[in-house]
Amino acid sequence: MGGLNVVVGNSWWRYNKTLDGTKLGTLPTDTGAIWIADNSLDIVVVDYEGNDAYSYTPNTNTFVKLSLGFNPSSVCTLDTYFVFGQKDSKQFWVSDPLSTTVQSTRFASKEGTPDDLITLIGDKREVLLLGEKAGEFWYNEGDATFPLRRRAFMSHGTRAKESPAIVDNSIFFLDSHHQVRRIYGYDAQIISTRQIDYRIKQCISKDDAIGIPVVYQGHALYILIFPTDKKCFVYDASIEQWQDWTSLEGYEEIQFRVRCGLLGVEGGADLFNDKPLLGDYRDPYVWELSETAYRDGENRFRKSRSCMVISSEGKPIFFDRLQIEAETGVGLIEGVKSSTLADAGAADDTSVTVADKTGIKAGYGLEMDLDDGSLFATVVTGVVGNSVGLSQVLPSAASRGNAISFYDYEARFPTIDMDYSDDGGKTFSNKLTEELGGPGQYNNILVWTHMGSSYRRVFRWETDAPAKVIFSDAYLEATIGAR
Repeated sequence: MGGLNVVVGNSWWRYNKTLDGTKLGTLPTDTGAIWIADNSLDIVVVDYEGNDAYSYTPNTNTFVKLSLGFNPSSVCTLDTYFVFGQKDSKQFWVSDPLSTTVQSTRFASKEGTPDDLITLIGDKREVLLLGEKAGEFWYNEGDATFPLRRRAFMSHGTRAKESPAIVDNSIFFLDSHHQVRRIYGYDAQIISTRQIDYRIKQCISKDDAIGIPVVYQGHALYILIFPTDKKCFVYDASIEQWQDWTSLEGYEEIQFRVRCGLLGVEGGADLFNDKPLLGDYRDPYVWELSETAYRDGENRFRKSRSCMVISSEGKPIFFDRLQIEAETGVGLIEGVKSSTLADAGAADDTSVTVADKTGIKAGYGLEMDLDDGSLFATVVTGVVGNSVGLSQVLPSAASRGNAISFYDYEARFPTIDMDYSDDGGKTFSNKLTEELGGPGQYNNILVWTHMGSSYRRVFRWETDAPAKVIFSDAYLEATIGAR
């Protein structure tokens, strides 16, 4: 409704299908939580830190601050009503139908337990009111004076007001005991594993956790971010497994850049132009999740997979051969840049001067057509001005005017690293590298041999190559020794 609505800092923007943006208005703060909902006519944003709510009506192009008479904490929609939580209280308020007006008598309280209302979320024509200790489900019974009535209680609450999200037709949230739950009917079942529970409990701050719903490649994802601790755990409801997501800046691993996602009319994950979109916490960017993008903008991201501990009742295991079934020949010809050799007498040099160095980076590959008709290939070590450093010495057949082609070497020839731990994942061995294969190299085999012995081993595979990485199986040949 009304295109794509985005809050960046303290500015509310609306984008149409061609991504032309219009600023709608300004909010009182540029930090803290934002709630957004619409009733098919109006769009409402609640600024938690600003203690205010604002609405935009696309049909009349009207942006106004709402006069509510209370400090709103959150908002959702139920049928044609806006439902507002009141900050630091048990009360919630309901608007008139298809309106942003809230009458002074249209409120009720979460009274099943003595805790205040922390947040609320709408799903399946019901509103879930969540306190720290418990939750309540309310539905629309149609009464003209106050349309909502309590239907059920739930003995689980949350302190993380931003953690609830609708994924795979269910509400997910981080409970007050720091376990992740999924609501089935009116029961909230634990879906976090013991490993995930342990890692969440290690976080310094848990109450600022943010839940984001995403649908991507047929997978329903619950992204749970802990901003203070810079952690991001992702639950894939389609396969019932957990993942870690991070971002890279250069070669340094940093926290996942996302803080918000795209919500539909019902509050669950949605698409815009058939694309899943996510908002950046640090820069004013909206990112698209894409199976053909292997970078976060200019930065690569690391993909990692590890196995369970391999042991045999306290007996030593001798690891002879490990093979990974993976899609090979996945290298891409990217970042191609054509130039010419600009300096004379370049033979035997470890750098070249080029006519145009735009876009050339350390780590890029270089191919040069030589005077004798052969092809010289090497890797760029650095760029200073128009001088490009090389990892090999230029041959004598190089001269001014030779055609040069630069390309992203790691994209064309992606590799994968394997290392292993014999102490439960506390320390790891040196990395052993195999090639995933350049374009057309479909017969590459990923095999590691003679890997010593251990009583309990964990294998790990990692790559930050900007290429498609698909594992389908793994085969291990090992011999079990005697005690």
